Amino acid sequence: KKNTYIHIRCTKAQKEMITEQASKQGKTISNYLIQLAEKDNNSD
Repeated sequence: KKNTYIHIRCTKAQKEMITEQASKQGKTISNYLIQLAEKDNNSD
């Protein structure tokens, strides 16, 4: 299994928002960020 490293620079407020969104969806933050990254990749 390949590890996915995602580097996202974000403010504290953004981090809190991401944490909240992730918990609403019952996901860990890393899973949520991976999902966001995949969404970005697919939008090209």
